[in-house]
Amino acid sequence: TVFLAFYALGLMFISGRLADKYGPRIVLAFGMFGCIITEVLFGCARIMGLDIFWYLIILKALKGIFSSTGWPCTVKIVSSWFEKKRGSAFGLWCANPMVGNIIGSTLASSLMAHNLPMPIIFAVPCGYMLISLVLLIFVTTRGTDTNIENVTKDRRSIAFTEALKVKGVLSYAASYAFLKLVEYTLFFWLPIFLHDRVCLNCSTSGYISSIHDVGLILGGICGGMVSDAIGGRRAIVIAGMTAMASATMIAFSFVGEGFNTFGLVALLLGSGFFLGGPVAM
Repeated sequence: TVFLAFYALGLMFISGRLADKYGPRIVLAFGMFGCIITEVLFGCARIMGLDIFWYLIILKALKGIFSSTGWPCTVKIVSSWFEKKRGSAFGLWCANPMVGNIIGSTLASSLMAHNLPMPIIFAVPCGYMLISLVLLIFVTTRGTDTNIENVTKDRRSIAFTEALKVKGVLSYAASYAFLKLVEYTLFFWLPIFLHDRVCLNCSTSGYISSIHDVGLILGGICGGMVSDAIGGRRAIVIAGMTAMASATMIAFSFVGEGFNTFGLVALLLGSGFFLGGPVAM
C-alpha cells in the first residue's frame, strides 16, 4: 500500500514534470538506478540488522517514487515513434510489464523453492534492471539520431491543475484508476488467493498466477489491433472488454479447493485477456 501510494504521488506530481524538464531518458535512468539501490537495501535489511518496520516503509516509499518514472517517461518516448496505428503499437508495447511480471514471479518462485538467501533473491532482478539501464543508452527518436531530450526540450510542461481542465481528462483518469485498481489487486493478491482458496503451495501459486499475465499480454495486443481495425474507436473495444472482465471477476467468487484445473486456467487467462485490452489502450 505504501509503495502504490508513493507511486501514485510520483506519477501525479513528480515524474511527468521532470521528464518534460530534463528529458525522459535521463529521468528514467535515474529512476531505474534508484530502484536498484532500494531493492538491494531491502534485500540486505536483515543481514544488516535493519529489518525494522519504519526502515522498510521508507524503502518502499522511495521505491514507489523511483518506479513512477517508468510509465510517463516510456509513454513519452514510445509516442514519439508512432503517428498512426498507435492502438497496435501501444497494445504490443504494454506487453512489457506483463512479461516482466511473468519472469519476475517465475524467477522469485524458483529462487524461493531453492531456499536461497534473501539478498540473492533481490539481487537477481537488480541484475536484469542493470541490463535495461545499459540498453536505455541506445534509445533514440523515430528516424533520427537525435535523442528525445533534444526533441522535447522546447516544449512547455503544464501544471497539474491545468491538465485537469483538459476536456475528458477527469473522466478518463477516473475510469483508468478503477482499471488499475483491479489490475494491481490481482497482481498482488492472486498468489495469496491461489494459496489460501485453492490450497496450492507458495511456489506453485506463483507459477500459476503468471497465466493471468499471459492473458494481459494477449488482450492488450488484440484490443489494440481491433481498435485500429475499426478506425481507432477505442471506446467501443474498451467498453466491451471491461464488461467481460467484470464477469470474470464475479467468477472468482466460485473458485475454491478442488476447483477444476482447466477451469482455473481458463478463468485466469480470460480475466487477464479482457482486462489487458482496456489497460493497454
